[in-house]
Amino acid sequence: MNQTKDPSPNELALACLQIQSGWTPDERLRRLRADERPMVRCADDRMVSVSAADYAKHLSGSER
Repeated sequence: MNQTKDPSPNELALACLQIQSGWTPDERLRRLRADERPMVRCADDRMVSVSAADYAKHLSGSER
């Protein structure tokens, strides 16, 4: 019986990054853990989710 070698932590991380590189901003937001999803507190104290477009701007490093 031939057993395959388990991937190293670095190999797993690389594979994850390759998979995630194809995600849209909507998909990336959907897959975030609920406690890590970006939220904004409004002036009236409501908490609202950040839009996918705003999140994409954040990921690209462009705030304008």
